[in-house]
Amino acid sequence: MIQVVKADAPPPAWKLFWPYVALAVLGLAWSAYWYVASNATQRALDGWFAQERSLGRNWTCGERNLGGYPFRIELRCASAKFEGRLGGAQGKASVGDLLAAAHLYRPSLVVAQISGPLAFRADQSGLDFTMDWGKLLISHRMNGSTLEQTSVEIEAPVLRLSDQANVKADRLEIHLRATPGQPADLSAYDLAVRLEKLATPVLDTLTGESDPLDLILSLTSLRTGAFAGASVPQSLESWRLAQGTVEIREMKLAKGKARIEASGQLSLDDLHRLRGKLDLQLTGLGTVMQRSGMPLAVNGQNMRVPLTLENGRVSVGLLRFNWALPPLY
Repeated sequence: MIQVVKADAPPPAWKLFWPYVALAVLGLAWSAYWYVASNATQRALDGWFAQERSLGRNWTCGERNLGGYPFRIELRCASAKFEGRLGGAQGKASVGDLLAAAHLYRPSLVVAQISGPLAFRADQSGLDFTMDWGKLLISHRMNGSTLEQTSVEIEAPVLRLSDQANVKADRLEIHLRATPGQPADLSAYDLAVRLEKLATPVLDTLTGESDPLDLILSLTSLRTGAFAGASVPQSLESWRLAQGTVEIREMKLAKGKARIEASGQLSLDDLHRLRGKLDLQLTGLGTVMQRSGMPLAVNGQNMRVPLTLENGRVSVGLLRFNWALPPLY
């Protein structure tokens, strides 16, 4: 007896194609998300340019391109130029290409790489310098509209002044972050700086040491949010009026046998002069002190003394020097 087996009915057409449809929908959703995020990145850059213009600094890009799809957002600014104030000088500057990138899964963290050199020429003061480097990286992380952390790392920086010898170093790192656990109204930020093997003939002549200089600096600034203005003097005055202070937790300078360590607090007085008190530890500075005519040289090579800045005068321990502190601005 022959048994007839009935074949199963074919699956519905939608079951055959739904994985492809789902993949297409996912791709469209991802593309839409990338488009929205990239627009947000461009708006953030335009907002930064607008903030710089409000402070008297105008940036322009020779060419601006957007890329990085599908997993990153990359914004390239070719031949960036700057016109405005750099410190206390008004002038013009240019750098190489700027490439900023952010991952879609972490758009609040932006990493930028800038190619050198940076060339600046002041309009009137005659200041003219060029700075080059092996690599310059900047990372910038936001928490909503609040800065969470910014870092700058420069390898092999070289500063060339028009009328002086070159200043160079092996590495420079600058890290700025919001101080953990502090109230928002204090606007507290931590700053950490590390400078490795700075070489300049000026310091060699001053100290009598030919070895390069190393610097470690760690401090906390309060009322940092008030440090805003069209120029450095305006920013400092705004910070002073807000009763801003700087707490130096650690400062170490080392050049050959000469070493300086300091900690303490600084602020500005009503006449815009530095005031405060630092705890100094000095090692191997006998030669420097003898050259400067300081009587502290008789205390030997190793000293620990308080340095007081008050009413425009300097005191070291019980000795009060007739050095007038000039206003910073």
